[in-house]
Amino acid sequence: MRVVKSYVNKLVLGLTKAPFIFTGLILFSPTGFSADDNADFETFKSQQSQAASAIKNQFDQYKKELEDGFAAYKKAYNEATKAEKKEVKNVWGDYRPGDKKRWVQYDKGGVRQSVNFESGEVELEMILDAKSSSKKAESTLKKKILDLLKTSRRDAFKNDRVAQAVENKIAGNAQVKTDKVATTPVMSSLIPASKIRDEKKIRQVSQKYISQSTTDTRAARKPGKKVVRVKFIIPIDAPTKSRQFIKPAKKIADKEDLPLTLVMAIMETESAFNPMAKSGVPAYGLMQIVPRSAGQDATAYLFGKAKILSPSYLYNSNNNIEIGGAYLHILYFKYLKKIENPVSRLYCAIAAYNTGAGNVAKAFTGRTNINKAAVKINQLTPKQVYQRLRTKLPYEETRRYVKKVSQKMQKYQQI
Repeated sequence: MRVVKSYVNKLVLGLTKAPFIFTGLILFSPTGFSADDNADFETFKSQQSQAASAIKNQFDQYKKELEDGFAAYKKAYNEATKAEKKEVKNVWGDYRPGDKKRWVQYDKGGVRQSVNFESGEVELEMILDAKSSSKKAESTLKKKILDLLKTSRRDAFKNDRVAQAVENKIAGNAQVKTDKVATTPVMSSLIPASKIRDEKKIRQVSQKYISQSTTDTRAARKPGKKVVRVKFIIPIDAPTKSRQFIKPAKKIADKEDLPLTLVMAIMETESAFNPMAKSGVPAYGLMQIVPRSAGQDATAYLFGKAKILSPSYLYNSNNNIEIGGAYLHILYFKYLKKIENPVSRLYCAIAAYNTGAGNVAKAFTGRTNINKAAVKINQLTPKQVYQRLRTKLPYEETRRYVKKVSQKMQKYQQI
């Protein structure tokens, strides 16, 4: 793959560990042994049988904990999402959750904060009685800009009611991996961290955006209410957004024998470097890891057996990048290994990261067997493979995804 990295970077767009191992025991009937020998052998067989039974029980317990954990995970996520939606709509009349590219936070006092990491657009809104003073609400929102800029990822995680509900529900399950979320400011991928961590400088940045902000008022979806909005835009600087993630991404790319350009392009496409990214699958973090699918494969590869990755684990950026890199390694070197051309395999790995290897196979054979599809793929040039993925993948989202990631890889050639 070292050669592949160079080859891929030149050509792109230019055209396990098993969880448990059971070892069979060869048993035979001895002849010519004494009574004591036979007794010893029977004891040995009994011990081996007990050991095998213990291993099986251990495996069964592991599988039960895993399945119970995922069931609890899904139930907690669905219930908490439903409860939050009901609560927010009761206050606002509508529900606007965060997503892959946008971090949304609801604060007490009827304030909603939204940051779009793709466009740089920032909104702070307050809902209040239609007859209340809009000027007072505007003043309150502008003061909150400083708090928004200083909010850490750990604070954002603590304020995420859905993530907290999931975390609490699966706590205590032996197969769950948790971690601490960093105190790095959420906004540090949009604004240099040096400015955010310096009290004097961050106040200057806050004042700059206050002076550049615009204010408007509209009728709320809730009868008898209105919404005051303060809005400003942080100029998008791609190198600034990606800079703090390059070092951990390079570490994982080297470890997993992947092009760094691929890891960075996937990360940007998935989240626009929003460290609090989430989607309704659910998927979490910079590389949008789905715990039940990519998470299981990656943890089995990394830790020897599948684990349940909690929101706290995946909102830790270093963990998220490690899991994403491991999954890319599995796709490229395991699931797609029968695709001979490294660039063709790369294109297929990009598509598979978004939609799975089975859907990649469908683009070439109409069926989900990727090994059989590899026979067809190996008859095509990389350019033909790319065009096939762009036109024949089952979902339009994935067709666009292949193009986006492939184009973004060029942007990271010089890092």
